Amino acid sequence: MSAPRTAAGSGGGHQDGTGGGASQDKVRASRPTPPGLVVGLRASAEAEVTDADTAAALGSGDVPVLGTPRLLALAEAACLAAIAPVLPGGQTTVGTAMSPEHKRPSRIGARGQVEAEPSEISGRRLVSVVIAYGRGTGE
Repeated sequence: MSAPRTAAGSGGGHQDGTGGGASQDKVRASRPTPPGLVVGLRASAEAEVTDADTAAALGSGDVPVLGTPRLLALAEAACLAAIAPVLPGGQTTVGTAMSPEHKRPSRIGARGQVEAEPSEISGRRLVSVVIAYGRGTGE
């Protein structure tokens, strides 16, 4: 599995997926960091690699190993799970940048776990460190 580093807005978007217009962006930018949103919150997401999770099935490659899109989805799920309990109602977070490093493939049947922890918080900007590993991958 991989170790992506993610950057996301800390609750800047709406759950319905709308980002709002420029005037709404100015309002959101002035919002303080939600109380309780601190460096060190942690969460994880787990999955077993299935045929549907492979690069071949997802169209990101032609091999039967965990596809990057699925890995990134697990990373985002872990990031959100880490901070969701402290976000005000109606707010969420989305990933805006990731830098994965693939060290070993995860074959079908491998169990993987992704752990996420916010490492930097500055207003609406949130950076998390994500580590992914699993049995059956060599890591």
